Amino acid sequence: RQYMKNKPKKWGFKLFVRAGIDGMVYDFFPYSGENTFQNVQFSDYENSYFGLGSKVVIALCKTIPNKPLSTVFFDNFFTTPELIHYLRHEYGILSLGTLRKQHLRGCDIDDKKLSKMPRGTFFSKCDKKNKVIIVKWLDNKIVSLASSYAGEEPV
Repeated sequence: RQYMKNKPKKWGFKLFVRAGIDGMVYDFFPYSGENTFQNVQFSDYENSYFGLGSKVVIALCKTIPNKPLSTVFFDNFFTTPELIHYLRHEYGILSLGTLRKQHLRGCDIDDKKLSKMPRGTFFSKCDKKNKVIIVKWLDNKIVSLASSYAGEEPV
């Protein structure tokens, strides 16, 4: 059981799930502290370079039957530009996820300038070598996305 202070029911089980567009669950595993990944084999690179969020995505993606050109989407707990590049480079899996500010890794798109623009405005930076694009889009707040799947077009 896991304690989650911001939830209405404070104690519960945390499950990591890979589901399809239709909601069909294809794979899942429970969070269990140090034993979360006891049945998953990671390379030395994966073990040393990635944290919990990225390892969860990698573990769930390892069970995808036809990896090349599969597409996965995840939220900001899991997303880093390094993970998006790694999934494409190692497995051929395309991905897209929202991104936290601390994971921008020097992407210098000015938030102040963007926040003064009209709603719907966006800026993007593309790393053509690693095939990753980061898009900042102004909605009610600034939303950051990182992707190897889609760019800024079509709007």
